[in-house]
Amino acid sequence: MKITVNKLQKLTKVCPVAQNTTRNWGASEPLAGRISQRQGSRSSETGQYPARVTLSAEAATDPNSKTVMLAGRGASTGRGTSTAPFMPGASTGFGAGLGLVSGLVSLPFHHESRPITVFLTWSGSSHFQSLYCRVLCRNFLLTAMNEDQRSLFLSSSSHFPPPQGVKLSYGTSGFRADASILQSTVYRVGILAALRALKTQSVIGLMITASHNKVSDNGVKVADPSGGMLSQDWEPFADTLANAHDPQHLVELIAEFVQNENITLDGTKPVEILLARDTRPSGEFLLEAAKQGIGSIIGAVALDMGILTTPQLHWMVRARNGGVKASETDYFKQLSSSFRCLVDLSPSGTYANNVDDKLVVDGANGVGGEKLEILKTMLNGLAIEVRNSGKEGGVLNEGVGADYVQKEKVVPFSFGSQDVGIRCSSLDGDADRLVYFIVPSTSSNKIELVDGDKILSLFAIFITEQLSILNKEIDVKAKNDYQCQLGIVQTAYANGASTDYLKQLGLEVTFTPTGVKYLHEKAAEYDIGIYFEANGHGTILFSEQFLCWLKARTTELSDVAKGSEQHKAALRLLAVSELINQAVGDALSGVLLVEAILKHMGWSIERWNEIYEDLPSRQLKVKVVDRSAVVTANAETVAVTPPGIQEAINSETAKHPRGRCFIRPSGTEDVIRVYAEASSQDAADNLAQSVAKLVDQFLGFGSS
Repeated sequence: MKITVNKLQKLTKVCPVAQNTTRNWGASEPLAGRISQRQGSRSSETGQYPARVTLSAEAATDPNSKTVMLAGRGASTGRGTSTAPFMPGASTGFGAGLGLVSGLVSLPFHHESRPITVFLTWSGSSHFQSLYCRVLCRNFLLTAMNEDQRSLFLSSSSHFPPPQGVKLSYGTSGFRADASILQSTVYRVGILAALRALKTQSVIGLMITASHNKVSDNGVKVADPSGGMLSQDWEPFADTLANAHDPQHLVELIAEFVQNENITLDGTKPVEILLARDTRPSGEFLLEAAKQGIGSIIGAVALDMGILTTPQLHWMVRARNGGVKASETDYFKQLSSSFRCLVDLSPSGTYANNVDDKLVVDGANGVGGEKLEILKTMLNGLAIEVRNSGKEGGVLNEGVGADYVQKEKVVPFSFGSQDVGIRCSSLDGDADRLVYFIVPSTSSNKIELVDGDKILSLFAIFITEQLSILNKEIDVKAKNDYQCQLGIVQTAYANGASTDYLKQLGLEVTFTPTGVKYLHEKAAEYDIGIYFEANGHGTILFSEQFLCWLKARTTELSDVAKGSEQHKAALRLLAVSELINQAVGDALSGVLLVEAILKHMGWSIERWNEIYEDLPSRQLKVKVVDRSAVVTANAETVAVTPPGIQEAINSETAKHPRGRCFIRPSGTEDVIRVYAEASSQDAADNLAQSVAKLVDQFLGFGSS
């Protein structure tokens, strides 16, 4: 049947445009109209954000010559109208006997939250199966922000042009790059942090740091309401925002995002963003860029907390959102008081008192050393000597710091033969990583590393012991029994000897893909979750449900069995929950917990290091054409593709006693990373080399 369409239809929609409306024109008429919101492009002719009106006609039997005309007229109440002709596009096949004609017309609407009316007139002659009319509105500013907010964005963002030819990506560590190109990015992360605060109606944190990177670098990352890292759902928006090419594009992206997230930009619900930076010289001017970004959101308030460690800022965000006082002084008071509580609960006896109380800490010439100097004045029973605090004129992370010590396995600057037999530890640049080490000889700069795996093991031993005491059958039974689920979380990079040791203790060990965000998320599933990476980043998480029970049980024991071993165990667990930073890994809280546990156990660092012997390992990387060709499963321990490669890896691994090997694609470059371990260093080296050759053969450049 031949249908000739010649209709005038009025489609009216009241803001917000984001709500889709479907309009049917009666059962007797084979037509349907629909208004929806999609992304369009800016009209350079009008200088505004036009609605995009499209007409699409699908032909069921005769996709040949069609004549489709459209005239459009858009109006903002009280602001006049404008019209533009519809320009048909080419026919596009949708299958046998189907075709599509579509086109576009720009209707420049005014930027205000008023009812919008669109009048469409069209005519056509063909065998139509259906006819669709869509209004694709790019003018999100109509519903997402008023003119004042838009002008504020355009004005402030023009002062922070993005670097040319640079594409940045938000990862686990946020954005990092040479500080000289980061102003625009930090400004935009300020906007993101403010939007996150509005979305969650919570305090959000923004930290300017590049952690263990060289001093000329810097970075920026966001702390979520829990004190943890920015939600992964927002990372793509962070990337898009950072790489927007001009102010106009930036405003469009923001408007679209707030529309989709239902964020209100009217300033009626003020929010706070806590800002901090480390000691890098570039931090000051980057902090100002962050303030400008936050200030461009009406109702967002930036609170400058000064120079802090990264974990301090995360702790403050978590505390603020939990209704707890959250100044730096409050942080130091909580750490010192909970440490004192743990030390006071240490078993009496000469074996505990024989432990050397002196600890020498490498501060990486960063903010951690500076803060530890303050914290140590509040501690009794622990003598701390801080070296490389930054006051001596050393360079941040240059020959110092946890990253350097862990990777190079040599003493940091200012350490040497005078430290034989002394307990030593090292923080990283922003104090979120911690490792210990032993100087075994006066004739070499080599060290015995006590890494994150052994810190995790020490914590697990102590927590397990306290839970065991708490669960002992005595006369005073708990009113409400609680079976605490303790979980250990590692990545495939954890030394196999540590995993074997933890399993021998009867503990549940689970694995996640590489990255703190995955470890933290998994650990949060337990009543007590402990996670660490070998690099020294990790923490302990306590569930609210378990802490609620533990507090009630402690009160119960205090009333009927005060001073009992059960009571002390409960108090110790509560003290650990206060001492450890449950937001992120924290070298300052971590070092105090290690020291308290060593005193409790009566262990020297040598005794601690002897709990197991690390298996020798080797890491390599192989340059490949396309790293995405490798797909992994089972927390990156199994290569699913390319077909056959895992079987080949298994064959090579089986040749070496206690062999273990896996491959995974790099997150930043076209290389495949190879990790191998075995009973000897030669075996680990050989296994890594043989698997690297396999990778090259399967998907490399054929150089092997």
